[in-house]
Amino acid sequence: QEPVPKDIPDVFVSNHQRQLDIPILSAHLPGPFKWVAKIELFKLPLLGSFMKNAGYIPVYREEAQKATTTVRKILEQLNKGFPVIFFPERTRTENGEIKEFHGGAFDIAIKKNIPIVPIIIFGADKIMNKKSIQLYIKDKIKVKIGEPVYCEEGARKNFAEKIRGLIISNYNSFLNEVKDN
Repeated sequence: QEPVPKDIPDVFVSNHQRQLDIPILSAHLPGPFKWVAKIELFKLPLLGSFMKNAGYIPVYREEAQKATTTVRKILEQLNKGFPVIFFPERTRTENGEIKEFHGGAFDIAIKKNIPIVPIIIFGADKIMNKKSIQLYIKDKIKVKIGEPVYCEEGARKNFAEKIRGLIISNYNSFLNEVKDN
């Protein structure tokens, strides 16, 4: 686990395997921090109230006109000094494959000139089915917090793909470790 910079707010991005990802990351990251999550989660009893009261940030994936509100809330939290965590795949994986990254986290990091800190979660998909909350405790979950990465001048277009590549590379290292044991 790598240390995260303490002097600037960070934008964290992580692959997304299961519902457990949020408590897993909560146990590994220095807090407090804010999550960016789909609006549907804010509508759930108890969880939704908790998320609203904690200042987490809803994303309206089907309502593009509300994107400005989401960006404003993210920038407010960063300006207050809170790191913000994104799952740029937008949904949990079915098979461990890391999906295409969507650009919101990367656009904000570029706009604020702050780094993206990539996070790799490995093994959560082995202990929980995507469509269930039943746990199958048979494997360990691993988390790696990567080094902060700034967008290089002129590399804006490929920034998300660069971070995705780092996460995939580390994920594959974990996968090879498991195969070797």
